[in-house]
Amino acid sequence: MPHLVRLMANSRDYDELLHSWWGWRNESGRKMRQIYKEYIGLTNKGAKENGYTDRGEAWRLAYEVDNFATLVEQLWKELKPFYIEIHAYVRYKLAKAYPGKVSEKDYIEAHLLGNMWAQNWVNIFDIVMPYENKSNLDVTSNLKLDSRYNTPKNLTRLAESFFVSLGLKELPQSFYEKSMLQKPKDREVVCHASAWDFNLYKDVRF
Repeated sequence: MPHLVRLMANSRDYDELLHSWWGWRNESGRKMRQIYKEYIGLTNKGAKENGYTDRGEAWRLAYEVDNFATLVEQLWKELKPFYIEIHAYVRYKLAKAYPGKVSEKDYIEAHLLGNMWAQNWVNIFDIVMPYENKSNLDVTSNLKLDSRYNTPKNLTRLAESFFVSLGLKELPQSFYEKSMLQKPKDREVVCHASAWDFNLYKDVRF
């Protein structure tokens, strides 16, 4: 699947993107639909046996905030005006990039957002960049030109310094000793993002 991820990020061919997006869904989601429904039933059953109404409640209560749903709804109301504006701007730019393919008054089709799951829109920055004649806002290309950040460890240190500047604690030395900061060349690994309780085993790592 890595080649599909790269294709979705780099291709600017509307038909190729649409074909790839649907191809992946037809070969994964549609075939897994029934199994996934069974999985949801089992996770809900397990949650009820542990005193929750369903698995969703178990997830939400893990945040240990009584009014979690209310807080999320309030946050969305605050962000919504900005989101609507940026959505309209991106839609306008995509309409110019794919003439006759994108409605200027409707939703944005997921396969045009540069990410297989439409999780972020970073990969279409070249299309939506607001000020073409100004300095480049693309952090990745700027970092590649700076020799101070040309190793995975140096990049990680830089990222850590940002969070420390916000008042968070420095990472323990064990993080740099145990983490996999670069994909190994001698074996296949799955680098899929997930979040865990850092205090669970006092062991923070990538």
